[in-house]
Amino acid sequence: MSTTLAESLNTANETQRAKYKTQLLRWMCQFNSELDYAVTLTLQPEKVNYLISKGFATNKADLIVKLKQSMRYFTNRLNRIFYKASANRHCKTSLVIPVIEGISGDKRLHYHLAISTPVCFTLLAISEIIEREWAKTYLGGHEVVVKEYTSTGWLGYITKEATKPTVDNVDWDNVKIPYALLQTLH
Repeated sequence: MSTTLAESLNTANETQRAKYKTQLLRWMCQFNSELDYAVTLTLQPEKVNYLISKGFATNKADLIVKLKQSMRYFTNRLNRIFYKASANRHCKTSLVIPVIEGISGDKRLHYHLAISTPVCFTLLAISEIIEREWAKTYLGGHEVVVKEYTSTGWLGYITKEATKPTVDNVDWDNVKIPYALLQTLH
C-alpha cells in the first residue's frame, strides 16, 4: 500500500508534535519535586471587552501581549509577598511555570500554572493571596482555582495545547526558576 504525499507530511507533522510535547514535558518534570500548587487563572471578560472596544487589542496576539504583562505583574507581586525585600535585593523567586491555554482556535484565553511557595503558607492562605493578587492585574479576575500539586498529570494537562515551538503556549517570558534550583540542573 502506497502513501500519498499528504499522508506522509501529516505523519511527519504528528511525529514532530509528539516529540516537542515529550521534550517540553520532560523539561517541566525535572521540577516535579519542587512544585506545590496547580493554579488556573481566567480573565475578566469585561476587561477583555474594554481592551478590544478601545482598540488596545485588535487581535488575539495583542491580547496575549497584555496577558503576559499581567502575568509578569502578578508573579512580581507574589514574590514580594512570599520573600519580602529579598525578592528585589537578592532576586529571590518562587518556581513558576505559566502556560497559556486558548491561543489556537476560539477558546477563551486563560492561564494554567505550576508553582512553588514557601512552606509557611497553607493552601487556604495561598488561595487567598493568589485570588487577591490576580484580581489586581490588568486582566485578572473572573475565576481562580488553586489546588495542591500532586503529580505530573497536571503538567501533562497544562501542555495539552503545546504542540509546536512556534506557538508559545508556555509563557517563557514569565517562567521563574529560583537561582539555587538553576544551579542543580544538568
